[in-house]
Parts: sequence; C-alpha cells; structure tokens
Amino acid sequence: MKRLISITCIGLLMFSLAGCSSQAAVISASKKPDNNVLNIAVSSANSDYSTARVSLEAVSKNTKIYYPKLQGFRGELSMDYMNQSIKQAAEFYANKEDYTDVQLDYEIKRLDEKVVSILFKGTGKHNGSREIAIQKSVNLDVKSTNPIIYENLIKDDERSRMEVTKLLDRQAKAKGISKGFDAEGVSIYFEGDNVVFYYMPLVDDAKDWMELSVPLSELEGLINTEFGEHPAS
Repeated sequence: MKRLISITCIGLLMFSLAGCSSQAAVISASKKPDNNVLNIAVSSANSDYSTARVSLEAVSKNTKIYYPKLQGFRGELSMDYMNQSIKQAAEFYANKEDYTDVQLDYEIKRLDEKVVSILFKGTGKHNGSREIAIQKSVNLDVKSTNPIIYENLIKDDERSRMEVTKLLDRQAKAKGISKGFDAEGVSIYFEGDNVVFYYMPLVDDAKDWMELSVPLSELEGLINTEFGEHPAS
C-alpha cells in the first residue's frame, strides 16, 4: 500500500520534502514546533552553518522523531548527501516494523567545516518489550560526506586498537566501573575537541548508556583523518 509522507521543516524556513517508500507506518508531518524541545534552529559558533528542525510522525506506531536539516553549507550536492544520511537515520525507527512508541529528539554535538555530529536520544519499544533507551549518532566527514563510525575512526592495525582499548579501559575504571571497558557495539559522537565513545554495558539490567569522553589530542596517531572519496555526482 502506498502511504503519504509529509514532512514539515519548522524554523526560519519551511520546506516540502518527498517521503519514503511504503512501510508499516504512515508518516505525517508535525504542523507546529514543540516548544519543549530545543534545536529549532541552531548555528555553530565556528561556522555559518545552521539547521532547520524537521519532524516525522508514524501515527499507527505512536512514533515521533525530530531531526535536523542542514543549511548554508558550501556545495549543495555535499549538503544534500549529508542531509540524506541524517534523514535515513531518523526514518529507521519510523519505518522498522519491530520498533513502536518511539519518541526521539536530537542534539547537535558538533557542526563545523570538518565534522557534523548529531546525537538522537529518546525511548521506544522493540518487539513489544518494555521501554528501552535509544541513542544513535550520525557523524559525517564534511570533506567526503561519508560517515564516521567507531570502526573507521580507529586505525586498522593491532597497536592502534589496543591503545584505544587501554585508554577507554582507564576511563571506565576512573568512572568506578570495576570491569573497565567491557563492551560490544561501541558507537561514537564528536563534541568539541573530544570524541565520546558510548555503549550499553554488558549486564542484564543495564538501562543507561555508558559514555567515555576522550580528547582528540590523546588519540593522535591512533585515529584516521581521511574517510574515503566524495561520492560522484
């Protein structure tokens, strides 16, 4: 069945965006901003870039997700690629049949000429389970428009991986975690001059994400600074 997707940007400008292909939920637009949620329009102190606030609502799944649309980037094609990546992350929880009752907002953690880092946070249910905490980041290398994730941030050699693990282990123990850094499925986001590594602890009753913030200066020589070629037009 074809479903109509209407998305409204709320900020200084209003846009009409084409929706996604048919999925389990009907996605409709929010008519006006939620005054209790931040980031209606954000400008970075380090750039002329800004964002417009967009909302997705999957009515049949009791799901509402906010995400930013980038504005003001030099190179319209690059900006379009990055906006597609951000939008796809938001649509994931609206379109996946096994997620319901999802309520997500976002924080812009970094927005400059090198990196865009968006953090989605909220709650939802997976396969009808109890409410779970959802945290998902979108990190983009502005030069290539490609994603930056834990796996491609750390250099692909044994020494780099071991040194980063040792560093995170010290950070975790300093936070009072006796087992230290013990995780699967590590994710990252950028905040200022730091990289924040986050994960769900490997214990049955874990409910909150563990975050370990590491200055980029401490990771020098251990992380990549190039993230592939820019996609062809």
